[in-house]
Amino acid sequence: MSVPSRTQLILPETEKVAEKIAALRLTGAPAPLKLGKSLDAYEKTDSTPTIGTEFARGVQLTDLLKAPNADEIIRDLAILVSQRGVVFFRDQNLNIDEQKILGTKLGELSGKPESSKLHVHPTTEASSELGDEISVITSERRQVYNDAFADRSRFATTGWHSDITFEPIPSDYAILKVHTLPSANGSTTGGDTLWASGYEAYDRLSPSFAKYLETLEAVHEARFFRLIADGAHIKLRDGERGSPGNIGDHLEAVHPIIRTNPVTGWKGVFVNRNFTKRILGVTKDESDIILKHLFDIVSYNHDLQVRFKWEKNSVAIWDNRSNYHTATFDYGGERRIGDRVVSLGEKPYFDPATPALLKLYTSRISELNVSKRRAVLKELGIPETKQDDFTLIGFFHPYCNAGGGGERVLWTIIAYLQRTDPNFISVVYTGDISETKEGIIENVQKRFNIDLNPALTHFVFLNQRRLVEDSSWPHFTLAGQSIGSMILVLEAMNKLIPDVYIDTMGYAFTFPVVRSFRVRKNSNSAESAVPVGAYVHFPTISTNMLSRVRSRKGGYANSNAISKSLVLSRAKLLYYRVFMYFYSGALQQACFLMANSSWTKGHVDSILLHKDPALDSVSDTFSKLYKVISPLSLLFPFSSWSTNRRLYAHTTYPPCETNELTSFPLDGRRLGSAGLNEEKKLTTKNERTIILSLAQFRPEKEHATQLRALAALFKIDPSLRDSVRLVMVGGVRNVGDERRVEGLKELAISLGLWEPSSEASNVEFVINASHSEVLGWLSRASIGLSTMVDEHFGINVVELLAAGVIPVVHASAGPLLDIVVPYKGKPTGFHATDTEAFGRALFTALSLPPGEDIAMRERGRTWAIERFSRTEFEKSWEASGWRKWLPS
Repeated sequence: MSVPSRTQLILPETEKVAEKIAALRLTGAPAPLKLGKSLDAYEKTDSTPTIGTEFARGVQLTDLLKAPNADEIIRDLAILVSQRGVVFFRDQNLNIDEQKILGTKLGELSGKPESSKLHVHPTTEASSELGDEISVITSERRQVYNDAFADRSRFATTGWHSDITFEPIPSDYAILKVHTLPSANGSTTGGDTLWASGYEAYDRLSPSFAKYLETLEAVHEARFFRLIADGAHIKLRDGERGSPGNIGDHLEAVHPIIRTNPVTGWKGVFVNRNFTKRILGVTKDESDIILKHLFDIVSYNHDLQVRFKWEKNSVAIWDNRSNYHTATFDYGGERRIGDRVVSLGEKPYFDPATPALLKLYTSRISELNVSKRRAVLKELGIPETKQDDFTLIGFFHPYCNAGGGGERVLWTIIAYLQRTDPNFISVVYTGDISETKEGIIENVQKRFNIDLNPALTHFVFLNQRRLVEDSSWPHFTLAGQSIGSMILVLEAMNKLIPDVYIDTMGYAFTFPVVRSFRVRKNSNSAESAVPVGAYVHFPTISTNMLSRVRSRKGGYANSNAISKSLVLSRAKLLYYRVFMYFYSGALQQACFLMANSSWTKGHVDSILLHKDPALDSVSDTFSKLYKVISPLSLLFPFSSWSTNRRLYAHTTYPPCETNELTSFPLDGRRLGSAGLNEEKKLTTKNERTIILSLAQFRPEKEHATQLRALAALFKIDPSLRDSVRLVMVGGVRNVGDERRVEGLKELAISLGLWEPSSEASNVEFVINASHSEVLGWLSRASIGLSTMVDEHFGINVVELLAAGVIPVVHASAGPLLDIVVPYKGKPTGFHATDTEAFGRALFTALSLPPGEDIAMRERGRTWAIERFSRTEFEKSWEASGWRKWLPS
């Protein structure tokens, strides 16, 4: 049975403002507030042990507002209200304006967001003589409600609610002053109000059930107000209702079931009978059962309730974040009228483990970002009056100056956005600190023939890139690089927070870090969480990797020393399982995901659903262990990464510039001279049939297998030594890659394939070739060779097909499932799985009859053009739905 997600239940209007309201959390109080002593001089008594405090007669709120230390007193009053739930005052002379001032100060002095003001109820008439920010609570309005819902339940327990939880930014404090009371036989009676403690409701949950509820969210809605407004001939207020997030007439929001009160730091149950309709992530039946149980805890436990008998001009102040209330309608047709002020607070959240250090750090950096943003836009020549029209799209790509397929994806999408959206500024976070903006843009043009607009491009240079180098983490490399990426992205956000963050290199552990920051375009605009997305080239860990370790199969990322040891294999398997557990949680923080192949999509979707029953059963232990062993746990708590939003990756095949490759002739490739002008004299080494490898010199590319495959080919037919040459074209990023190339040269020498400076060698190494050089090799090559196991996609293989080169690839992942596939029922290349199989496949490709040779090249080129062009990539990028996360 399918269960609804957030996006299935939220109306379109809500989705449009989702980014605007994303996470308006408390910024002024990074830790629970401590109650001071300013109220000690005023007599007061607790109404019950659990909830409610009443001040003695004679204590006037107007006096508190006018006291010399008024701010200190009101701040302590706010803390007292949040701790005790509700506070009562008798015989108050507080007028409407003073009531509004008090409502405003309670929230401001306890640290609510600046954008949260006093609430304007959607059914408040524009002509109300008391103003928009006063809700008049009347028995007459109650009768309108009864008329609109004549068939509603007659059980009084259905009245329990917290104010306006249907708003994305609901209430913190409410103040109600009742000035007209029902009377019978000459005395006032009836109309009492009851409050119940959400804190106490939470404490009555079993620990296991409470922990489960902490992972859930629920839909709150009040569309019935539309009917009420129609019945009363009132225009529903669909403009801003006290907060930039509270707009529209949908009157619907999603909130956590368990909420943290930022003033006290205490947890409380945050659902109510009036407005909470549906729990997300569970079935309708399960939702109904859970909600009924939570409602019943409030309704049927009188020892967590307090009942207040109103007198004329009594005032009640309560905290809607952690309490419920309901009026008693026992006064027949008598009149009962009060004036209510409702203050707006932060967006509800549950954050059990995030310490003050992270809140303090991210809040401070977020506050400073407005000026940094302004400086960047000014540097790009954008006038201050137009800066709010621009959106910063951040691309996290620490190796942007490399020349691989991942970089082609990055620059293609940036160039596309610059062509189609002149108000987008592309911000590239890179560790290429030895380069300049001008140098990188020039390299992009030279290597990929992609032109970038410097006026719409900004680079943020990062100094800590070594933290994501594999050489920095010789042991526990996956964990080390992931932790390193979290520190690196902290440096990035410290320098500039974008409006949208897109990871294009595979650093999923940056997601929860970025999500903890807030961004706004200017000091007056609404603050929102940074939407996070990613283009995934390959998962950092996959079930295949776990399977290889479990089966003790050696290879890249699982050395023979480990695979041959039962103890080491079991230890590594546990390490991988724990890493997968965290990786899944990090991926779930994304708002949108794109995958570069069906293989990658399948693995990413599987990881998003990953469950490890053994680790789930001891998750508390792992969470505590994580906090003990990791210094970063002070900043990135594991427990805050969980989410119940269902997320899938969208398949977006990488772009291939097929246009400039399809002009190469298909015939004559056996001689290596095809496509060259007659007057260009070839050296001896070019007068051979070329087997071409296009891949960065990274360990997972398995270049050593290519050398051994060539040796295997020569064993099959030794005469080919005189006519075949393997050309290895690839990028070198760092010292580790340079050492890798030297190791390959040594292997080539030992296999008798290469001699330094010898034109008779069967291998040639071409390092960091320019775009024109790569095109030259593609125009001459006959066979293409790719030996990476589980190549996520293989844009180099697409380029081979488009150039008319016959590919021989590893029988796995993208090359097997998406690229080297039959076209109209006939093959476009060859697959292999080991050294000998690659040797045989190369021999078969080199031995094709001329007619079939040309036909296979034609099929491959046609397939590449139809499926993997830049235009198809751009269409698929847009189809991913990423734009709905752009700030409005």
